Amino acid sequence: MSAFAVLGKEDSTQNTNKDWIQRLWKDFNEHSAEISQLALRDEQGNLAGFWGAMTNFDRTFQPWGNHLTEGYYLAGVQVPIETEAPEGWTKWIIPAFDYLYVPVESDPSEVLRAGLDEIKKQGLTLAGAIQEFYCPQKNGEMFLFFPVCLMSNQRS
Repeated sequence: MSAFAVLGKEDSTQNTNKDWIQRLWKDFNEHSAEISQLALRDEQGNLAGFWGAMTNFDRTFQPWGNHLTEGYYLAGVQVPIETEAPEGWTKWIIPAFDYLYVPVESDPSEVLRAGLDEIKKQGLTLAGAIQEFYCPQKNGEMFLFFPVCLMSNQRS
């Protein structure tokens, strides 16, 4: 998948408020009309998608630290890469990766564990931060996107 941009509201696991990610999505949804005209759309005018984008504290889009429990999160909508972030909004450009993706039809933490197990089973390694995708064309169905690379392509 090529690099892509997400425009949204950012916070991190350093926020000690309970349910901080849900509150971040609430903030995004309450203010999304401010940026709706910037959202990337397909030929039929459908939104390209919503992302719960993640990166490590170094902002290098490596997996969250401390066993995938610490990092930054951006609740947002996909936008063209050249989009300028308006005041009060944050834009990330997610680098290009090959992804293994799976629908989240049960507890997301179980899907996460199963996805990580499948990566190992297929002889792949996690190459970056895991991303959440919410597909507008499938009634907001959630998918986890696991950036992967072949173990044989890694340096020793």
